[in-house]
Amino acid sequence: MNTKSNVNSLPRQVMAVPASRDANFLQVLLGRLRLCLGRVAEWMGLPGLIQNSNIRDRLTGQNIRVRVGQLFTVLSVNGRDYFFSRFTGRFNGTGSGRG
Repeated sequence: MNTKSNVNSLPRQVMAVPASRDANFLQVLLGRLRLCLGRVAEWMGLPGLIQNSNIRDRLTGQNIRVRVGQLFTVLSVNGRDYFFSRFTGRFNGTGSGRG
């Protein structure tokens, strides 16, 4: 049996592209500014921002809930909670949902 398979590697860096084919100069400039700020934030190790939300994944049937508290951001997947530090973004532990 041949175990060799074709594997395509993805680019390791996001390529900057204009917002659309008809993007004006300001749209392109703002897009590049956002990309630059994102690179600086990543370099500094700043955590990403996220808002409270409830998501029902129709494909998998999973219920996903995001709650931002004073100390932790909690990601709940089907009642299982995953805690992340609000300030560093580091994973802090798991627990059971409150319902």
